[in-house]
Amino acid sequence: MEKYPLEELIKIKHNRLETAIKTLEEKRKLLEQEKEILKKTENERDEVLRHKNEKLQQLREELDSQTTTKILQEMKNYLKIVDEKLSVKEKKSKHKKKKSWKLQKKSNRQDKMCCKKKRIWKNSEFIRKNGKKNKTNYSYMKMQ
Repeated sequence: MEKYPLEELIKIKHNRLETAIKTLEEKRKLLEQEKEILKKTENERDEVLRHKNEKLQQLREELDSQTTTKILQEMKNYLKIVDEKLSVKEKKSKHKKKKSWKLQKKSNRQDKMCCKKKRIWKNSEFIRKNGKKNKTNYSYMKMQ
């Protein structure tokens, strides 16, 4: 009767574990880069929002001082332009948040898969050393 090739199986599982760890690290790195980009876009958006609020305050002060309608109209037109810039920045920020969220989900899935492969690999190491299965219930873990 032939023996089951445990050594080869362990090598295969170990290689899969190593590749899973590498891809996990790559996805975490991408996630960190995306978070930095998101932070920058949110800062840009906040800067435009602050600028808009300053211009609104300036318009209110001009209204209180009873200046000409021409100046007030110019200020209102400028505020419309600032509103457009703000809406563009808002859309960009929302898009980056979505992208960051998707990368976070992928990273979490990869992390779970990596932990699962580690448990399977440790169990196969235990079988190789002791010749019997570990008492722990691994029925919930299935190979992909």
